Amino acid sequence: MPEPILPILEAMKASHTLHLERLLKFKEAGGKLDDDPNHETIEELINRERLAVSRFASSIEHMSKVRA
Repeated sequence: MPEPILPILEAMKASHTLHLERLLKFKEAGGKLDDDPNHETIEELINRERLAVSRFASSIEHMSKVRA
């Protein structure tokens, strides 16, 4: 029997949200990404995490409507 997708999406959103919060605190404390292998700035990483949180939220909303 396949696992329900909604709890998985919610867990992924929570994980990315936590990571985003930690990145924002890191940046606020003056943190920077030195020697990042992807040559990504802290701002780019924050934006990528914001996008991930937004996409998970959209997926959760969509799946909630589909299941209703």
